[in-house]
Amino acid sequence: MYKIEKITDKEGNERTDGHYPNRKGSTVELFHLRLDDSMILGYRKDNQGNNKGGLLSTSIVEGFSKYNNTVKIETMNSIYYLTEVSNDNISS
Repeated sequence: MYKIEKITDKEGNERTDGHYPNRKGSTVELFHLRLDDSMILGYRKDNQGNNKGGLLSTSIVEGFSKYNNTVKIETMNSIYYLTEVSNDNISS
C-alpha cells in the first residue's frame, strides 16, 4: 500500500487544479506501473481516512524511481510521490 504524499506538475509546482488536492493523502494500491503506459492506482482510503473505492488512471508514465520507501512516478502531465505504508495502518 502507498500514500499519495505529493503531486506536482513537471516543473515541481504542487498540483492544485481539478481533483489533485483530493488525491493527496489518499491510500492506494499500485496495480499497474509500466513505462509508456498509464499507471493504475486502486483507492483504499481517502485523504480523511475514510474507505474509498475506485481507480485512478494517470497519463502515460515516462519514468519512475524508488528510494527507500518512496516511489517517484513521472507521467506526461504530473509527478506523483508515493510512500509505502504498512497494511496494518489500512485496516477498515
